[in-house]
Amino acid sequence: MDLLADIAAMVAFLFSDDGSYFNGQSLLVDGGANFT
Repeated sequence: MDLLADIAAMVAFLFSDDGSYFNGQSLLVDGGANFT
């Protein structure tokens, strides 16, 4: 698990046009380590 790469990918997504649809969300970036 590369935490920096996971965070960078999420930040890149949120700054993209597709990420503009997210509003008021709490996003967990842990590489799939947390299963709920």
